[in-house]
Amino acid sequence: MELVQHPSLADSICDIRSRKIKRTFFTQINTLIDGRPIITILKQQLMSFFLKKSIDN
Repeated sequence: MELVQHPSLADSICDIRSRKIKRTFFTQINTLIDGRPIITILKQQLMSFFLKKSIDN
């Protein structure tokens, strides 16, 4: 039989703290970087790549 270990209070607090830090970090990054222009450029590049591939075949 496998021993099931439950997280301790300290583990839970550290987990909550690390999730809050990650959430704060990604919120700040999203505020600084507007992803829409990047996504637009990527879509254009992908479309031209696939169009070129279909013409070559």
